[in-house]
Amino acid sequence: MNTYLAVGLALCAASTFGAFSVMARKAMDVGSAISASLISVIVGLPFMVALSFYLSDWGKLTLEAAFWFSLTGFLAPGLARPLVYLSIRYIGVGRAMPLITVTPFVSTVVAVVWLGEQPAPVIFGATALVVSGCFLIALKPEGDKDWRRIHLLLPFAHSLVMAFASTTRRYSLLVMPDIMIGIIIASLASIPAFFLFLPFLPPEERWRVEPGGYKMMILTGLLNSFSFLVFFSAFQFGPVSIVVPIGYAAPLFALVFTRIWLRDEEVLTWQKWTGAVTLFIGVVLIVTNAP
Repeated sequence: MNTYLAVGLALCAASTFGAFSVMARKAMDVGSAISASLISVIVGLPFMVALSFYLSDWGKLTLEAAFWFSLTGFLAPGLARPLVYLSIRYIGVGRAMPLITVTPFVSTVVAVVWLGEQPAPVIFGATALVVSGCFLIALKPEGDKDWRRIHLLLPFAHSLVMAFASTTRRYSLLVMPDIMIGIIIASLASIPAFFLFLPFLPPEERWRVEPGGYKMMILTGLLNSFSFLVFFSAFQFGPVSIVVPIGYAAPLFALVFTRIWLRDEEVLTWQKWTGAVTLFIGVVLIVTNAP
C-alpha cells in the first residue's frame, strides 16, 4: 500500500471530475441525462479493452472477482452516474457537486463496518468538515435559479450508492488487483443499471441527443472515463477512508470551473463558497494526516 500515491491519484480524480461536472452541465443543453450517461460509459470502453490486452492477464479472472467487479459497476457508474447528471440538470453544478460530498462520511462508516478499517480520529473530524458544507449549500437564497427541494434527494441518493460502490471497489481489488479488468467489467455491468431509470423519467429525459450533441457528450465521456480510471486506481494503493474524502474534493474544483465557464448561467453565493472552503480544509487535514 502506497498512501501518498493514493492521495495523488485521488486529487487528480477530484480535479478532472470537477471539470467533468461543468462539461456535463453543458452536455445537458444538448441531450438527456440517460443519453449522456450511456455515451460516457461506452466511449471509453474500446480504449480500455485494447489496453487490457497489454497490461492484464484475463486468464487469472475468477468468478468471485467478476462478481465483485460487476457489483461495483452496477452501483457506479451504473446507478451513480445518471444520478450525477440528473442532479446537475435539476439543481445546477454549484449546488449538486458540494451536496455530493456527503459521500465520504457514509463511505468511511461503511469501510469501518465492512472492511475493518481504523482511520485516526482526525480523519473522522476532517470527513465531517467535508460534509458540513451540505447544509449551507441546501439553502435557497433570494433570486436563486428556480429549483425544487425534492431534487436535493438526487445528490444524496448518489452519495449513498457511491458509499457502497467505493467500499465494494476496494474489496474487489483486494480479491483481484487488476485495475483494467476491473474497470472493463464494471463498465459493462453498469449499462443495464441505466435502464432502471427510464420508467421513472419524463419522455424528454429519456434518450435525446440534439444536433451537435454527440461531440459534446463524447468529450465529456472521455474526461469522465479518465477520472473513473484514476479514481479506481487510487483504491489499489490506499484505504477507502483516505481515497474517498480526497476524491470528493471535486466540488471545490467544480466551483472554480463554474466561475470560469458558467459565470452567466449559475450564481455562486456565499453559502456555496463557504462550503467549498470548509471542504478544502477537510481535505488538507486528511492529506496531512494520512498514515
